[in-house]
Amino acid sequence: MSVDTKAGAVDLLQHGRYPSLHRPTISGDIRLALQDRFTAENGTASRASDHTNGGCARPLRMPLPPYHQIDIGLRDRPVKQENPMHPSGRGTSAGEGAALRHWRSHRALAWLTLACLLLAMLPVHAAPEGKRVALLIGNSNYAVGPLRNPANDVREMEASLLSLGFQVRKVMDTDQNQLKRAIRDFGNDAKGAAVALFYYSGHGIQSGGENYLIPLRASIDKESDYDVEAVSVSSALRQIAGARPDVTLLVLDACRDNPLASVTRSGTKGLGRMDAPTGTAIAFATAPNTTAADSGLFARVLAAELRKPGQELFDALRNTTAVVKRETGGRQEPRVSEWSITDRVFLAGTTQAIGTSPDVGPGSRHAAAPAPATAMAVPATSIPVVRADATCQGCPAMVVIPAGSFQMGSTSDEEGRSGDEGPLRTVTFAQPLAVSKNLVTRGEFAEFVNATGHRTDAELGGGCRYFLEGRWQTNTGQSWRSLMFAQTNDHPVTCVSWHDAVQYTLWLNARSALKGWRLPSEAEWEYAARAGTRTTYPWGQLADRAMANYGRDTCCGPLAAGADEWEFTSPVGHFPANAWGLHDMSGNLWQWVQDVWHDNYHGAPVDGSAWLKDGSPTERVVRGGSWGSNMRSLRTADRNKYVSTEAFPIVGFRVVRQP
Repeated sequence: MSVDTKAGAVDLLQHGRYPSLHRPTISGDIRLALQDRFTAENGTASRASDHTNGGCARPLRMPLPPYHQIDIGLRDRPVKQENPMHPSGRGTSAGEGAALRHWRSHRALAWLTLACLLLAMLPVHAAPEGKRVALLIGNSNYAVGPLRNPANDVREMEASLLSLGFQVRKVMDTDQNQLKRAIRDFGNDAKGAAVALFYYSGHGIQSGGENYLIPLRASIDKESDYDVEAVSVSSALRQIAGARPDVTLLVLDACRDNPLASVTRSGTKGLGRMDAPTGTAIAFATAPNTTAADSGLFARVLAAELRKPGQELFDALRNTTAVVKRETGGRQEPRVSEWSITDRVFLAGTTQAIGTSPDVGPGSRHAAAPAPATAMAVPATSIPVVRADATCQGCPAMVVIPAGSFQMGSTSDEEGRSGDEGPLRTVTFAQPLAVSKNLVTRGEFAEFVNATGHRTDAELGGGCRYFLEGRWQTNTGQSWRSLMFAQTNDHPVTCVSWHDAVQYTLWLNARSALKGWRLPSEAEWEYAARAGTRTTYPWGQLADRAMANYGRDTCCGPLAAGADEWEFTSPVGHFPANAWGLHDMSGNLWQWVQDVWHDNYHGAPVDGSAWLKDGSPTERVVRGGSWGSNMRSLRTADRNKYVSTEAFPIVGFRVVRQP
């Protein structure tokens, strides 16, 4: 691991000795709701409350836990110094090499181009018909806090799904045993399914970092009773994941006021965010820390959107958010907590073939007939260069890095290494990858916030985490908008959580014609940082202040020296790029990646994908070191970890997509 925080910062940030320091204010709501078709993963941290009142919100970290927040303790490591600016004190990995793919000849390129043109003239065909299954649960007749609309909600969803060819299992007003059996049976239904859809309408609650569905006749007198009397959402997700359907959609329409608040003394509203296994999307009826009226609006709109021919599942959820938000005057805003589906999914088929003439539209007798109602997967294609995206002004500038292989991790003789940087393994990338040239800037993040109204975890009360007076403290008045040091719009955005970074990528997917925006996997990050090198740093064997913005040579604290004239963040692109044209791959800010934390690379993927199984689901990996790191943390192999719901003034992010 490494140490992180230009530690004099402790004193400086604590006592405000820099004239540029200023203290901000906060706000509160939360994220957009549409996660791109790529794996997204989360973590957890603890805040004011361990539990949450019936509703949809603070997503949890599932497989895994909800996005409640939990405290994490410092863990000493004998191999590395403990980092006073880092709650976990970890570090890690190195990698190697990369091979550039070339077109074999102009002749081959000509034939390939011709083949692509011919293929483009063919109609899009739906994938072979696959089994579609759904479990619909409606709980209305509670002794305490009865609900009017779950029965209507289930009817709306049932009619829509039957029209789309789903086999529907429906259960109403279930007690705990009935609810558990229905989930178990649905797990059997989902085996071999192309699509498995789970919908719940009723009371739900978050407690102790877990989301629970509340059955009828539950006898709950204290927090610990939820494990005994309710049904955890994670157990339902495990049943479905064990069946291995191609696509899973989990919809929780459970955002009502908590009828058990007086019993549990829970004042926080909303369900918790959840991690999604690959191939899964998780949707909530309203935003974190808010509740929705028992009106049935969400179910009606979602049912209608799912039936629209030619509309991808991702867009159906996005449009549901827009319509419900508009109809309620912004009082209810559905959210997609997680999206780890990597294919395009059309539940109602496509409306028009590719390659038809422009005057052939839905009203023409020549229009292509809608494809059969199947889940159609259209694999993403790659191109060898980045093309300008005229539909996305202000999107980050991207650089395409080549396909190839490298050795990930550090060798046993590398100075400053730790055991979590091994064992060395070969990782192979079959396709090129577009990587943002710079860290996402404050100006780029502001554009996202202005367009969506997104409020970060820090603004929602989590604040920014500083190491002050010998311990980690949360300054609830701090956020990306106003830090304890000055920034301009060309500085990298910081004090944003892992979840805030994911929401930014979802927004890029919603506004851009080019899809697949996401955070990089840890392997992708190291491959991009090394850029074909095998040295300790991207530029060589020795740390160099002309190459990166980092802190004191011995742990820890801000330092402006030589070409590094900034004690805190520096403008992006100021320091030289690596061999592949990427800036700030070492220093300035740690960078969030997709992966959950693992203590070493035993069992890690070798195809460059994110490692999301097992590990520590509440913590995400960060790479690259920051303005507060010593030179040990700038090593390309070094790793660290942070709780995914917390925000720090030393962490930012960059994005990737398929080119």
